[in-house]
Amino acid sequence: MEKLRWLNGLWLREDLDDEQLVQRLQDWALNKDMLMALLPHLKQRIEVFTDIAPLTAFFLSGMLPISKDSFAGSALSEEELAEMLQCCLWRLEAEQNWQRDALFNDLKSLATGLEFRMKDFMPPLFIAIAGTTASVSVVDSMEILGPDISRARLRHAVEVLGGVGKKRLKKLEKRYQTALSSHS
Repeated sequence: MEKLRWLNGLWLREDLDDEQLVQRLQDWALNKDMLMALLPHLKQRIEVFTDIAPLTAFFLSGMLPISKDSFAGSALSEEELAEMLQCCLWRLEAEQNWQRDALFNDLKSLATGLEFRMKDFMPPLFIAIAGTTASVSVVDSMEILGPDISRARLRHAVEVLGGVGKKRLKKLEKRYQTALSSHS
């Protein structure tokens, strides 16, 4: 990955003139469609234009620089956090309707099935998806980011928390299936 990033940087610097680079940036994320998707979530939170940058930085990022310490404010242990996020990942990998309401319903029924209170369940999701709990709604964020980035960030958060070992994985899969069947 490091070499690919370096090669891409070389290509950006040497093969694209300034006009081409600006066009690529606009096509990538600074386009009208992306800004229109973000606008309803930003308008109520901004007072000046410079407020937009910190609120949207995670939309324009790849993997977020999170660590175990990022989850320190959680009421859950690291083990519980990793398991909860792994179950979220499984549930969201199965979701075909990547819309806000469907995502929220998936997460709410999963939290109920796993016997987590929403106030304990949602903050770790915010951290995994946005890097902070002070953000645009996590389900709105996931809808805008799309399934690939959202799922990759959940995988990354599980890894940051130490993952779910093979022994725990079997138990967790059973717990997950029970949670799904009891609240479908």
